[in-house]
Amino acid sequence: PNKISSSISNLCSSKRSTSTIKTNNTSNIQNQRKLDNVLHRERNTLVVLGCLAEKLVGPTSASMLNTIALEFIIDRVYLGIYNYSQLISLDFDDINYLSNYSSVLKIILFALIAIEKFSHSLESKHILLQSLTIQNEQSKMNVLEYYEPWAISNNCLKRQIGFYAQWLLDNVFILDYRRPSYEVIDHNYINVMLNDKDVSEYLKIGPDGLEARSDTVSFESVRCTFHVNTGVWYYEVLIVTDGVMQIGWATKQSKFLNHEGYGIGDDQYSIAYDGCRNLIWFGAKSIPHNNPAWKPGDIVGCLIDFDRREVIFSLNGRSLDPLRKLFSSTSAPITDGYFAAASFMSYQHCRFNFGSIPFRYPPTTVQSYKTFNEYGYLSDDEKLILPKYKKLELLRSIKISEQDCILCVDDKANIMFKPCQHTGFCEQCALKLDLCPICRSEVQERSIITD
Repeated sequence: PNKISSSISNLCSSKRSTSTIKTNNTSNIQNQRKLDNVLHRERNTLVVLGCLAEKLVGPTSASMLNTIALEFIIDRVYLGIYNYSQLISLDFDDINYLSNYSSVLKIILFALIAIEKFSHSLESKHILLQSLTIQNEQSKMNVLEYYEPWAISNNCLKRQIGFYAQWLLDNVFILDYRRPSYEVIDHNYINVMLNDKDVSEYLKIGPDGLEARSDTVSFESVRCTFHVNTGVWYYEVLIVTDGVMQIGWATKQSKFLNHEGYGIGDDQYSIAYDGCRNLIWFGAKSIPHNNPAWKPGDIVGCLIDFDRREVIFSLNGRSLDPLRKLFSSTSAPITDGYFAAASFMSYQHCRFNFGSIPFRYPPTTVQSYKTFNEYGYLSDDEKLILPKYKKLELLRSIKISEQDCILCVDDKANIMFKPCQHTGFCEQCALKLDLCPICRSEVQERSIITD
């Protein structure tokens, strides 16, 4: 810990450069370059601190907050408060806003990411919660509440900050006086969303189920709640970040191997558009395309036509040639059904439109098409994207009977394996097993246990 503390002190030696960020607006090229270097160093320092906190979870991570690292991170979080009147006025389409403001927004974002990485222990979470609290004579407020309204901003950097602040308030820093977002969001118009039960473990899904973000080193993936296997279907995706994402179509057979780096488009059961590297992915092989690289604010269109057996991707209405590889003889049968799906590398973020609002670029290559939201259905409970602590509370409340199957915990355990004579399995699970999961011996007979 002492060596780590010393290293962090050196790393954060520029902690007082916030004043430079706030006051330096000179047009002098040399000074602007110096400012750019400061901004880049600040961002990179926050990335390193976040990585250290993630790799050293526990007492070591908590001890890092006893160094100047805490003040360094918190100072950067408060940058939006210092410059609130200036930052709040930035719109996505304002071509005149200065690049250094964009860099300041990035610093705020990576400061929030670092806070999440440090909050994995109770001790660290308590320290951070105190540091994030603004208290005066009249009231008390968490600084994250300033950023939460930015979640619907047209400025993609501010949108990321707002999304992250909202996610932290819902999942990490729980405030007694604040209602969780899933209780506030109007879900009435949403009939299809990203499936928080069909997602790799580290992907963040927004409270309305239409926005997703990854901030881990693995390749996180998700499918939506509705699948299609006939007709023509279309959905759109707002690109919030311009990094590596693979967006497209996948069946249930497509596996999410996030730690191995496999996602949508990396098997024969899925196909994906990659606008960062200008590639189409299918079967873990890439095909170059001639659309320009995507940028924040762009719209990716995804169309699947079962009548013509083809997939068409577009960027801001510019369509690529039809792709028919997904319907080749080696692929999954059409009866399996295809889901809208996507995979995300580190610090990537996008928002899906399944038809709950008008499309920005409706497809022109077909005469008619269907939207997921028009035909999908979700119950009120299925529309709730619960925070992690709420999911844990539900799991703890489940009562498991000794007579329940040890695998599915749904049906009664009424099967004995022979010759090993192990029990604890229901009939449905037993039929799927060739080896006993307890002793790994071959199952030669499945006997029904009578009461």
